[in-house]
Amino acid sequence: MASNYPGSLDSFDTIASDKKTSDSVGGRTHRAMHNDLGDAIEAVQGELGVNPSGTYDTVSDRIAAVEDGFPTIGIGDVTTGPADATITGNPGDGYELNLVLPGADGFVQQAAGGVLANGTNHIIGEDGTNAIASDVGTATVLGGGSPNYENVIGASTTANVNTSTSNLPTATGTGANWSVIVGGYDNVVNGSACVVSGYHNKVESTASHATIAGGSIHSIGAGIDYATISGGTENTVTGDWAVVGGGVRNTAAQGATNSGGIENTASGTASVVGGGEDNVASGAQSTVGGGNVNQATGTTTTIAGGKTNSASGTSSVIGGGQNNTVNQNQATIAGGTNNTASGISATVGGGQYNTASGTAATIVGGRENTASGAAATAIGREAKADQETMVAFGGGKFSANGDAQGIKFVARRQTTNGTASEVLLNAAQRMVVPDDTTWAFTGVVVARRTDANNESAGYKIEGVIDRNSGAGTVALVGTPTVTVLGEDTSAWDVTVSADTGYGSLKVAVTGEASKTINWVAFIDVASTTG
Repeated sequence: MASNYPGSLDSFDTIASDKKTSDSVGGRTHRAMHNDLGDAIEAVQGELGVNPSGTYDTVSDRIAAVEDGFPTIGIGDVTTGPADATITGNPGDGYELNLVLPGADGFVQQAAGGVLANGTNHIIGEDGTNAIASDVGTATVLGGGSPNYENVIGASTTANVNTSTSNLPTATGTGANWSVIVGGYDNVVNGSACVVSGYHNKVESTASHATIAGGSIHSIGAGIDYATISGGTENTVTGDWAVVGGGVRNTAAQGATNSGGIENTASGTASVVGGGEDNVASGAQSTVGGGNVNQATGTTTTIAGGKTNSASGTSSVIGGGQNNTVNQNQATIAGGTNNTASGISATVGGGQYNTASGTAATIVGGRENTASGAAATAIGREAKADQETMVAFGGGKFSANGDAQGIKFVARRQTTNGTASEVLLNAAQRMVVPDDTTWAFTGVVVARRTDANNESAGYKIEGVIDRNSGAGTVALVGTPTVTVLGEDTSAWDVTVSADTGYGSLKVAVTGEASKTINWVAFIDVASTTG
């Protein structure tokens, strides 16, 4: 490069001018190294548009010329007051640009095409419409915005979001420190430490640590902490720590998660909606996995899916299906259609129009079965299990449930003496014959001594019993038979009778004094009513 600097600098005549450095650093003369430094500074001046032909007697003069050659930065039109711009720093540590542009109503508004910094606030973008409240610190707007659809931090109101009215505020004081808007337009953040992106989104005052990652027309309510909306449109968070993953018009309350779908509501504390449409999880810790128009309103209830199912009992479960209802605690419907589990811990496995109303009652499946007895079970079609622990097998009906069915009973008794004692369902309930009903029964009775070994017995019973109207009308039809299948002690015995006091089939067992004997009767019944 041809030098334009004074000879006193370029010629560099000294005793050591032509002294060479060692070969390890290039073996060049001091004169050559000095001229290289001048050429380098001259090149920088040329890049900055500084006239390198001026007279600079020292290297410091040359460096000052480089610094003076920094370009000026246009601040843009400022109509509300003078702008204040400063550059601080030094060549060794770098430089910092600080622009303060007074905007309307105490706000700092972006200059068109510029970078705005109000203390620790920053607006970066091209449109010139975004704003940060003057009382907000450490906030950032990264681009976006549009006239009347500004991105604003600390706007004091969100009423104009998603309208054609400007978001620029009439007051400050939201305390929206440390918040960031990343692109998009028409976003307003009045909460602190919040991050928002997308379009027409808003975070109300006193909210904190909220995130709207994208999408549009989302809302995070006042005073809500650590809420998240990941995307979608028209989603709303109404409680702390809530999450909406996406979808449209979904809502999540405190600690709730609404993964997506359409118009789902997770309004119970720590509730979950996985997806689907028009589902509601309003019970605390309740869950709706998906489906359509399902409602989990009880605490810790679960509806996995299906349509128009309702679970209101605490810790109740519906696996799927349609129009199923669980309205008692710990009850379950696995699936099917139009089933009801209204007993505590009752279960319907599936099928149609089944009702399990007894405590711990079960309907395995089928159609139009009822299980109202405690721990009773109904299977098939139009079976009626209305006594404790009974199992009813329905084969359809003549006119009413249970008028054509098979029944299984298991009754038990423990004896310690030689007195005849009735075996009972769950050791408490009798085998009651319904009005206008006939039973043909067959069964076996087993006995075993428990306080010593080698004493057992077995018996078979058969007979017919009927009842008209009222307990006193129950009677055996013919004579029942009792067959000894085997016994170690001939003093043990089994008898069968009709109990007119209770209207029931009575199976009595006789043991021995000072002997503890367990008795179990397993009885099959063919039943018809009419």
